[in-house]
Amino acid sequence: MKKLLGVSLLGLGMLAISQNSLFADSSEYLSSFNNIKVESDAIELKISRGEEFYIDIEVPKKEGKFSYEVKNDTLYIEHEFPFNKKYFSWFAGSSDNYIYNVEIFIPEDVDLNEIDIEANIGAVGIYDLSIDTLKINSTMSAVELEENVLKNIDIDTTMGAVKIVGTLNGTTNIDTTMGAISISGNLYGYTNIDTNMGAVDIVGNLNGSTDIDTTMGAISIAGNLNGDTNIDANMGAIIIETPQSEHEFNYTLKSSTPAILLNNQSLGTSYQTKDTNLSSNLNISVTLGSIEIYTK
Repeated sequence: MKKLLGVSLLGLGMLAISQNSLFADSSEYLSSFNNIKVESDAIELKISRGEEFYIDIEVPKKEGKFSYEVKNDTLYIEHEFPFNKKYFSWFAGSSDNYIYNVEIFIPEDVDLNEIDIEANIGAVGIYDLSIDTLKINSTMSAVELEENVLKNIDIDTTMGAVKIVGTLNGTTNIDTTMGAISISGNLYGYTNIDTNMGAVDIVGNLNGSTDIDTTMGAISIAGNLNGDTNIDANMGAIIIETPQSEHEFNYTLKSSTPAILLNNQSLGTSYQTKDTNLSSNLNISVTLGSIEIYTK
């Protein structure tokens, strides 16, 4: 398998990137498809551009069941371990011995309708694609999406970092129990981010309605905010930096402690403005933490 970009979990939800030389146990050209469906116990999956529809597979240990086929315009990949291998081997420090490395290539002129991935453990990397619908549901997997144009995203992870670089054009839903979330690029439409433990970092323009709900973790947003931005945080610092004017927003800011700053001016525990001519609203509430907003 040609220089697969490995993505693995490191610590509590951090992303580690490394170049690994992998030798495919199986590789072949595939018939064309517009959808991908993956169900796997342990997989390191990369999907990117290539000259043809093609798949490379490295199998560290030939245990369990692994199969793939193209049917009804969909590439199906299924991978299952025997029950006695699913838990005892992984958490004994030998999980890498059981993760299947799979690389899928999509031709340059093909846009995908849907990618649906269910993975217990491993990593998912998707690069330079245009996708209408992306669904990822995992127990312990890092997710990296780079240089893609994505319309509708639904990512649900128990433990694992989520990194997105690209344009998001629709409904974006990210729900993590433990893991950092990083987004770089322009977002259009509705964005919902919900995390129990982990930092949220957004660099780019928010065009639409944005909801962010965190239990523990810092939140950082840098860019234009056009529409409603609603943030509800239990514990953590919230920092917003925008090139827009202070007077382009309506504000509803609340903190249980006097820790609200607007352009370095202390506003105590609450601050509210209302101008019906304005369409952009910052609604931010934090229980234990601070709110800092910096404008032009």
